Amino acid sequence: PESSRRAALEMLREIRVQFNHTLQHKSWMDETTREKAVYKLQQMFLEVGHPTTWPPSTFETYKEFGGIKESSLFDNVVATNAYDVQKTLARLAKKVDRLRWGSSASTDVNSFYSRKVNGIFIPAGILQPPFYSPNQAVARNYGSVGAICGHEMTHGFDDIGREYDADGNRNGWWTEKVISNFEERAACIKDLFSSFVLDGRHVNGQLTLGEAIADSGGLKMSWEAFLKKAKPTEEEKRIFFVAMGQTWCQKEKKLSARADILTDQHPPAKFRVIGTLSQFAPFADVFRCPA
Repeated sequence: PESSRRAALEMLREIRVQFNHTLQHKSWMDETTREKAVYKLQQMFLEVGHPTTWPPSTFETYKEFGGIKESSLFDNVVATNAYDVQKTLARLAKKVDRLRWGSSASTDVNSFYSRKVNGIFIPAGILQPPFYSPNQAVARNYGSVGAICGHEMTHGFDDIGREYDADGNRNGWWTEKVISNFEERAACIKDLFSSFVLDGRHVNGQLTLGEAIADSGGLKMSWEAFLKKAKPTEEEKRIFFVAMGQTWCQKEKKLSARADILTDQHPPAKFRVIGTLSQFAPFADVFRCPA
C-alpha cells in the first residue's frame, strides 16, 4: 500500500540524516573528501515501492511483435524479448535515465544501490512481512528493512562505490591518504570474514568485503535512526537485533553453499549475522555479552 511506501521512504530519509551525521565525525576523512562525500549522499536519489514514472512497457500490448497469446508461452517470450531489444537499442546515444529500474521489478523481494546513477531502489516486494509491516513493532521494521536500506546506502561508500562520484562517474574522488585510511580499516573486516569457515572452506574476505562493509554500515545507521525515532525500551532494542538476524534465516543445500562461497560477493547468511553483530558494541550491551 501507499502508506508502506511513504513509511519506508521516511525511514530512508532518517537513515540518511544519521549517515550524514556520521560522515561529519570521521576522523580519517580530510575535509575535501568529506565535503564530496556529503554531497554524494545528498544527491543519492531514493526510488521506493515502484518507479516514480512507470515505464512504457507497463502499458505495452506488444502488437508490433505479434501480441500476447494465452496459448503460447514461447511466442510471448519472443515478443517481449524483441520489444526489450528494440527499446535497448533506442537508448543508445541518449542521455541516461537515472531513475530507470532496469531489469528489476516492483514485485522483487530485493533491494539494490546503483553506483552508476547514485540511486537506491527498494521494490514493493520487500515492503511486506517479515521484513516490513505497519502492523508489526517499529523495532522489527528498523532491524530488518531499515538495516537493508542502510546497507544499500552504505554501498555508495564501500570499496567499489567510493570510486564513483555523486553523478555516477568513476573518477576517484578520494585523496590517497583517505584511501589508505579506509583500506587500513577495511582490512579488519576482510580479515574477520576470512576467518570464518563453512563446510571446510574459508570465506573469501576480499570477495565479500563490499557486502560486509554495507552490512556493518546499514546496521549502524538503522540502529541510530531507530534510537532517535522510537526512544526504545530494552526489550524493543533486543527485538531490533532479533529482526536483523531473522532477515538472513535460510536453508541451503551443501552444493549450493560451496558454489556460493567461491563466487558470491555476499558472505554466507550465517556470517552476515554473526560477523556483523559481533563487532557492534550496542548488541553486546543489550544482550550483556561477556567481554
